[in-house]
Amino acid sequence: MTLNKPVWANNHDSDSEDENDYDGYNANRGYWAYSCELMRRWFCRFCQRKKRANVSQMVLVILAFASIAQSYEVQFHTHAGRKMAYRYVAATTPTPAVANILCIHPVGIGISSWFFDKLNADLPSCNVLSPDLRGCGDSEAFVPEEDGMFFPLDWTRQVEELCKELSWGESLPVVILAQGGIAPVALQLGYRGKLENIQRIILTSPPTYETLTKPISADEYGLNYNILTFPGLKQIFTRILMNRGAIKFFSNLFLFSQSADEDFLSKAARDAEQLWRINPVFAFNAGALITRSWEEEIESCGKLGLVIISGEKETEERRLGRDFGSNCTNVILEDGLNVIPWEQSRALASIIMNE
Repeated sequence: MTLNKPVWANNHDSDSEDENDYDGYNANRGYWAYSCELMRRWFCRFCQRKKRANVSQMVLVILAFASIAQSYEVQFHTHAGRKMAYRYVAATTPTPAVANILCIHPVGIGISSWFFDKLNADLPSCNVLSPDLRGCGDSEAFVPEEDGMFFPLDWTRQVEELCKELSWGESLPVVILAQGGIAPVALQLGYRGKLENIQRIILTSPPTYETLTKPISADEYGLNYNILTFPGLKQIFTRILMNRGAIKFFSNLFLFSQSADEDFLSKAARDAEQLWRINPVFAFNAGALITRSWEEEIESCGKLGLVIISGEKETEERRLGRDFGSNCTNVILEDGLNVIPWEQSRALASIIMNE
């Protein structure tokens, strides 16, 4: 049996696609529909009550709802010749924004930047930037056998370039937030020092210190990856995992302290409609982000201010395993499990704002 080349072993760039040929799926078209429907209902009620619509009020309503839709609109930039997506939600308070929050979404079935929608609403005094990592959400797909990636460095570089393009961190302090096993991207961002004005790095439900500092071998990762992507098996795994039923089952089993809500399931199932989005999930679950030790990065980020947040419903072994050193602050949130930015968005927002 000939094993496929591990995903990290090939890093050449293929020709970039013409921008006009890109037909990205707009993950936020639901927000436009929702906003327009609310506006339609309000206007109908207004006309029934007043019998005649006040033009100036109608214009204000239209502008307000356009602003809401715009705040959630997926935007794009180019990184390494490829089209990458991100969401930028500006502060909505009358006073100037107090911080820039950079959110790095976890890697999972149907997960992308929408994962931070609830948190966005609970941070009205902050600007929030949430990139879709390559291969996830509306960012361009990657085909490992053709144009492999270095994990997590390519994701880190993608985020760095976006922040530079948006002048992120030049005027306001930056808080980096990463959920789950994507923690190495946040640690690398802090360690490399290319992102200015980092105030703190917050990791919610990250891997244990041992997992991050005692890497698996390249051979083990290669074997794991080739099993998951073996011809025939990959198609079977993809069809089993990329559907709403599987998302609900595994979310209830591993992610939520009680049960996954309808909003979460609908958004994850919508993203999972594009089967190519399974590629980063296979690489991640094979161990792509733990093939090296992150001890040096953890020590460096501790000096910046490292906050580890665990959920009360997690096992004691996992919580105790997140001792990242004396420079690290550990917080346990009541009722949380493995999707704290979604389940405990208000409590997390308070921690981010130092309340």
